[in-house]
Amino acid sequence: LRSSFSAESGELVEKKPSGPGTRRRRLDEIVSSRLSKRYPRTPRINCELINRESISPNIRNARKKVIRGMFERYGQEMLGFSGHGPEVTIFRCLFMATRAYTLQPDLTWKFDFDNLSDCAGGENKGFAAVIQKIHGLCAPSKKDRSFQEFYDELTAAPYGVCRELIPLFLVATFVEGEYSYSLYEDGRFIPTVNSDVIEKMHAGPSRFTIRVLDQNEDYAAFLQIYEEHFTPKDYDVAGE
Repeated sequence: LRSSFSAESGELVEKKPSGPGTRRRRLDEIVSSRLSKRYPRTPRINCELINRESISPNIRNARKKVIRGMFERYGQEMLGFSGHGPEVTIFRCLFMATRAYTLQPDLTWKFDFDNLSDCAGGENKGFAAVIQKIHGLCAPSKKDRSFQEFYDELTAAPYGVCRELIPLFLVATFVEGEYSYSLYEDGRFIPTVNSDVIEKMHAGPSRFTIRVLDQNEDYAAFLQIYEEHFTPKDYDVAGE
């Protein structure tokens, strides 16, 4: 590589795949071409604040705000964000510019991963593939699944997702899929899942597991029977 690469011109002399002779290509073109072949399902996200392998404490706090917004204000335009803070930029680039968070006919805002686009308006097949992969990993099971498996799958080929994006993709998929799930840390049940828990999981995914419940008709019927038999008749649900 060193013998072929010219530091002055920034070009690399390559042999043609067929026939004699050579062709000159820039090194960044060659690297981009080879990475595209190895990671064809990488999401196209135009946001250098978060689309990287390591982030600053300030951006980590902004990510927590986005995650908190998805948990607490899902259905509101821009999750209720306003202004020009880093959390606004991250959410806008990741979910608004890609048409992942859209206005529905009932005038509520929801995640819709069926018609994703990139910043140039082209089809964002990588983003869709990542969401589909997460849905696949969230298949209902009686066994717990380690979050390390999510990270290993999404960072490897053919996805190549930058690690700092993964918590945002996970929570968005959980919210969009309306999953009923339980989280465990070192085998201990976590009663409340919030942005702090997600950030802690992100720091040590091998310590955390998830169990996705199967919400079939039998399970729904069980919940109805449970409510009928164990909810006190004089209990005022509305708190009036």
